[in-house]
Amino acid sequence: MRRDRLYRSSKHSWCCFGLLADQLTWERRELVFIGVLCFTMGMQNAVITKISFAQIRTTHVTGMVTDIGIELGKLAYRHRRHDLDPVVADVRKLGVLSLLVGLFFVGGVLGTLGYLEFGFAVVVPLALCLLAAASALLLADLKGRGRPPGERLVPVALARLSERRGRLVGMPHVDLMAGPPPTHLPVDPAAAELEGGATPAAVVRSHPESPVAWATLAEQARDAGADDVTVYAYARVGYHRSLDMLRRNGWKGHGPVPWEHEPNRGFLRALALLALSARAIGETGEWERCSEFLRDSSPAAYDALLG
Repeated sequence: MRRDRLYRSSKHSWCCFGLLADQLTWERRELVFIGVLCFTMGMQNAVITKISFAQIRTTHVTGMVTDIGIELGKLAYRHRRHDLDPVVADVRKLGVLSLLVGLFFVGGVLGTLGYLEFGFAVVVPLALCLLAAASALLLADLKGRGRPPGERLVPVALARLSERRGRLVGMPHVDLMAGPPPTHLPVDPAAAELEGGATPAAVVRSHPESPVAWATLAEQARDAGADDVTVYAYARVGYHRSLDMLRRNGWKGHGPVPWEHEPNRGFLRALALLALSARAIGETGEWERCSEFLRDSSPAAYDALLG
């Protein structure tokens, strides 16, 4: 009885998906239904990713639940060490993600009830709404064919959306087409001590978190003819200290770290020394990975240190 009712309800579909489903057997209609769902989810995810500037992906429920758990953990965390940056929860992000997960639950319930009542036709209006929402950028892209990249309409439309979004939520303008922004590390207090004549070993003891101190210590060991393994060890410590500092300053695992910004040079020097010492001890894979990492982070640093 339920299959008969679903079959009759699908005859009222006013879209090509529903009409196609009516012409197939029950088993084949299920394949069409899966295709419609995949299209709807993909279009929804693409649209929301675009308009949120890659901060929200609405079909990744497990990822959102994980992020909610992270923010709740930050809220519950009690800061115990004064030498580390405080752990601060993003309450706005927590609220947005909680709302999205709640809407997923409500939508799942309503979608199930709608399917049982109306059949395949229940997903077609939603898919068409998402297609209409994406059509503006699609048409802009088609109109921009043959123009130079800077004059195409999609970047302009995205920039307008970004500015509007910035006014609404108090965030700065983000150019989605430009990739991740450059990371600029703060001034390293160890640099002043090194310039004042302090030995690298003494500066490392007073500033063990300093990339420039470890990079300078590795350079001193190399110039003094120390064993390659010693240089490798110093450079690797500086490299990992650098990663900690980069992450604390907004780095997401990739993106430019300009050589021209002086405080970045401790990280870049440590990375170059790690690459060279890895090659010296026969660790070819690490040499290739670190040298490529250096080139991606700063072509100018690569030319200055490895070129």
